[in-house]
Amino acid sequence: TPARWLLTFHPGSFAGLQVILSALIGGHALIAPPCDASVAEMADLAVRRQATHISGTPTFWRAFLMALGGRTPDLRAVTLGGEAADQAILDALRARFPNAALRHIYATTEAGRVLTVGDGREGFPLAMLTGRLSLSEHGTLRVGGLDTGDAVEVAGDRVLFRGRLDTMVNIGGVKVFPETVEAFILRHPGVQDVRVSPRPNPITGHVLTADMVLKPFADQNDVKAHLSGLPRAQRPVLTRFVESLPTGQTGKKLR
Repeated sequence: TPARWLLTFHPGSFAGLQVILSALIGGHALIAPPCDASVAEMADLAVRRQATHISGTPTFWRAFLMALGGRTPDLRAVTLGGEAADQAILDALRARFPNAALRHIYATTEAGRVLTVGDGREGFPLAMLTGRLSLSEHGTLRVGGLDTGDAVEVAGDRVLFRGRLDTMVNIGGVKVFPETVEAFILRHPGVQDVRVSPRPNPITGHVLTADMVLKPFADQNDVKAHLSGLPRAQRPVLTRFVESLPTGQTGKKLR
């Protein structure tokens, strides 16, 4: 049965072209919303046009699940890319689309697609860290001879992404990755999405702020209490509750 791909990326972006070519080469249908379509409009289109294949960033998928409400299109393939896939969004997608092939892709502009993971767990298996993939002396992932700048750590049989080396900030002598803080905050069931940002501070060098999008049932005080589980250096000093987070053409949250 021909697939029906929903185009969630800007058609002029690299990710958008990949989706378009996948549909054309495979002889599948392409569901193309207007370039300025909101995630809610994409969700409506996915339901009406019975999309079977959707690829998007984790940021897109969090908003898409909220926009669907109680509706569940019969997806056959769910793909994540462009940002590190945290366990919370992988679990949410598996629960909502139990019959879909779930995979997340890691790629770089220079090396293209580097690896694909389909076991429903964040990061990638330690066994993949051979040959072409290795760790640099800075704790970043190296593809061939290219240092990607993505900081990773080995946890048991898994290699986990911590964040971009160029986003790491020094807070009172402690190295902190905003992406790691975001992953912790997203474990709270009432948080739809979050953006953690550094702000200069004359005493500690930097402090963190957090803009959070909450789900309708969430309790703000409970979410704030969740932050106390973070180490002090990683704990945002200012939290704001917002309606949405700005994203770029590729669906990534803007930092």
